[in-house]
Amino acid sequence: MQHIKSLLTGSFLLIAVMMSAAVGGTLTVTTLDGNKQAIDLTAKPVITMNESELVIKLTDSELRFNIQQVVDFRYSDITGANVATIAPQAMQQRGDQLRFTADNAALKVRIANITGIVLDSFEVPAGSTESVSIGNFTSGIYLVTVNGVTYKIIKP
Repeated sequence: MQHIKSLLTGSFLLIAVMMSAAVGGTLTVTTLDGNKQAIDLTAKPVITMNESELVIKLTDSELRFNIQQVVDFRYSDITGANVATIAPQAMQQRGDQLRFTADNAALKVRIANITGIVLDSFEVPAGSTESVSIGNFTSGIYLVTVNGVTYKIIKP
């Protein structure tokens, strides 16, 4: 849990630095169930984290996210251009299988454990699909990076 907290804290600090330099923009939080919450940064939200939750306080409300459920935390600048983008269907997890679909462009994939040790790295050519089994991985949290966008997956 401490590794997760350190990783998330570092990510949040980087986003906070980017936000402080920007006049506006959007922060989008995506959870395991696919729900996305966009936060307008012109409202100057206060972002904190405790042992189990990401908390975003706005002027008139407060958003709480279970850290174990957060899979993506993304900042978009005032022009609306994402720092990194990827088609949501490019990576799918079904049980112990990860499926990568490269529709229009190749995908560069890296799978690492929570400490950052790379367990697998490969490219999926444009117009193809590749499946990878994580069945032999131990239970835990893994980081899958696809074209620069990192997703957190949980192996029960």
